[in-house]
Amino acid sequence: MKFVVDAHRHPVCARCFSQRGAASTTGTLVHNGSGATSLTVGANTLTVSIDYNNANFGTGNFFNRRANVLGAGRILAAGNANQGVTGTGVTNPNSTTPTLTVGNVHVGTTNFSYSIANTGNTGPSLRGAIQTSVNGASLTDGRLSGSGVSAGN
Repeated sequence: MKFVVDAHRHPVCARCFSQRGAASTTGTLVHNGSGATSLTVGANTLTVSIDYNNANFGTGNFFNRRANVLGAGRILAAGNANQGVTGTGVTNPNSTTPTLTVGNVHVGTTNFSYSIANTGNTGPSLRGAIQTSVNGASLTDGRLSGSGVSAGN
């Protein structure tokens, strides 16, 4: 059984949420269901203000923000929660397509660093993954190394 925890920290049956037929809000959403359709949101929107944890998110290239969620309804973060990419050479840091420009590199060691940042100051912290071969990405050059070029959370 999975529960949606309301803003007053009272558990509400997740099935009851899907049967409400309207947008809902909750403080914490804990989704531990293992069935492919174990959380049904239908066409409803569920806004989470504290935390959303899904035991089936997965990791790296297999991270799935909607693991075992059925329906086209959205699960949104409350407040102004957002993510961005920071670092020297990063352009469009708060967009859906940030770019790290490396430029010409000559013989020797050259280091570039970037970080994933929660850019909002209200709402839940965001979870995600670095994906190196999903949605058109192809980060495969063996000369690259470090945690930022390996798929992971």
